[in-house]
Amino acid sequence: MKYACTRPHLSRFFPLHTIAFRELTDAVGWKVREDQVRWVVTVPAIWRQQAKQFMREAAYEAGVGSPSRPEQVLIALEPEAASIYCRRLRNSQLAAAPENR
Repeated sequence: MKYACTRPHLSRFFPLHTIAFRELTDAVGWKVREDQVRWVVTVPAIWRQQAKQFMREAAYEAGVGSPSRPEQVLIALEPEAASIYCRRLRNSQLAAAPENR
């Protein structure tokens, strides 16, 4: 099944891409080029391949990555992304605060 992506429908998300890119440039302290960024789009683990492909195409339409460089957009399952994020936290960041115990 082919999903339709139309630029006018997704153009409202473009400012988010612009803000994210500006934040990244500010964080590293130098001008980051588009081809130096790998974008990670998370999707629910239960999504079928067609829905994942739709998200990839939607990202391209919103200005995130491009079909000519598909390696710039990584589609990750939400549980896997959460697991990787938690593995990078320090133990003190994972423990509940004393007032919440």
